[in-house]
Amino acid sequence: MRLIKYKINKDLIIYEEAEEIILINLVSNNFYALDHIGTVIWKHMMEFKKIEKLAEALASLFNINKLIMQKDLVEFLEGLNKVGVIEIYE
Repeated sequence: MRLIKYKINKDLIIYEEAEEIILINLVSNNFYALDHIGTVIWKHMMEFKKIEKLAEALASLFNINKLIMQKDLVEFLEGLNKVGVIEIYE
């Protein structure tokens, strides 16, 4: 697994309602809604900036294999990167 880090787009407004988070990009005027699982991941993303540490914490939380969690996280983060919510770098 390659080392992946990420940073949150500074042009976002983050709004939390119940068990969902809404991300609003002020530059593109697009918004993105995270479901309950996405919200749990997002909150942990604020604490861990490296995917390896994030995957470890979430694998423990969800009681799943760390390598499976890393694979799923890469897909999730690549989706957020594609729409401009985060920036991925190595």
